[in-house]
Amino acid sequence: MLAKADAALTPPSSEQPAAPAAGAKEIPDWVPEKFRSAEDPMKAMADAYAALEAKQGGKPEGTPELPANAQEAQAQVEAMGLDFNAFSTEYAQNGELSTATYDALEKAGVPKEIVDA
Repeated sequence: MLAKADAALTPPSSEQPAAPAAGAKEIPDWVPEKFRSAEDPMKAMADAYAALEAKQGGKPEGTPELPANAQEAQAQVEAMGLDFNAFSTEYAQNGELSTATYDALEKAGVPKEIVDA
């Protein structure tokens, strides 16, 4: 009786899936079809993900570069027609910049995230 149950659960040998060739890597079902033809599908998928991450993580267009030092920051702010020394004094006295200062910098094209960086 046990033999009958085992036979019923075991598919005929012609229905057995073929084993992968020696040295061949089995590609998981969840890997998208466009990566399956690559020499190394997992590397191709990882490279595509890294490229997407770099694209999505990039800074928005028009965002100014972060200055390398205080002199460069001063030059950038003054080139926008703003008084860097006034901002520095305000920060030294209050420990923070006022909303009006952030607004002036934002209007000049420098978002708060850049100012605070």
